[in-house]
Amino acid sequence: MIDANPLLNALDRLAGVRKKTLGKEHKLKWKLPEARLSFPLQDAEETVGLLEKKVHAKFLGGGEYSEVVHAKQFGEGVFSYLLVRTDRKTEEETVVAETYMVQEEEKLGLEVTSAYKMMEDLQELGYEEALAREYTVWRFASLEIPLAAFSIEEFGDFLEVALPATNFVHQRERSEKRAYELVAKLGLKKEDAIPTDVITLQMAGEMEKAQKGKGRR
Repeated sequence: MIDANPLLNALDRLAGVRKKTLGKEHKLKWKLPEARLSFPLQDAEETVGLLEKKVHAKFLGGGEYSEVVHAKQFGEGVFSYLLVRTDRKTEEETVVAETYMVQEEEKLGLEVTSAYKMMEDLQELGYEEALAREYTVWRFASLEIPLAAFSIEEFGDFLEVALPATNFVHQRERSEKRAYELVAKLGLKKEDAIPTDVITLQMAGEMEKAQKGKGRR
């Protein structure tokens, strides 16, 4: 299993993940955006089996992909991604927007219909190539909680758990509690959680490797 401490240190520098706290208001004027938690795994395929047998999560699909991640920063610690994704079996190429950290009120300045333009020149939209990766993913859901198991070449295996957006702190706390109960059935602990998505985690890992490379010069 990957040592999470260096990645957490890199994430602090990238997005300040350890500094974020939830408000205590009973009802929030603006929604708490969707949040994601990543758990390092020993073996993603073994976890997939447990998701089916122990958690009884509904399998939504998956696949094997090659992907180039283009990133754009919206304020401190908030990123959106455009993923140029190629299915390794069919060679079909698609552009996928991954913008869960961007508040609904913030405008990305693009529409779904502009996918072809995005592929022609993503830099014009403010996106820079961040990393390339190859991975296998299995996607599940258990009630309101989406779960995805990733096996990423040359990076590692992870479980990503999503907490839905909400206007109510108690609903977020309830989703958090349910998520930790689910992962406990997989043999994972609350302390294993890294408070970000797998893409940002991998960006932090690349940053950590780059800094170590500079240190050896």
